[in-house]
Amino acid sequence: MRIALSLHRFSYNGLDPNLVDYGDLDEVRDDIIEVIRWVTEIKGLFRDVWDEGLGKELEELRALLNRQGVRG
Repeated sequence: MRIALSLHRFSYNGLDPNLVDYGDLDEVRDDIIEVIRWVTEIKGLFRDVWDEGLGKELEELRALLNRQGVRG
């Protein structure tokens, strides 16, 4: 939850040191990657609504991460 709130504040305020916890864009990137990894691992929580469309979106996200050199 902390990461989501930090990313939300960053999306509105950029790197303003008075309003966000991030010192540089590398920290932002690392938190985004952590959130993506978490989301890709929680498929079981969505079993009631999981369908082929969500599966396709997940595979597209993983392909994008692989192209960027990020294992997700």
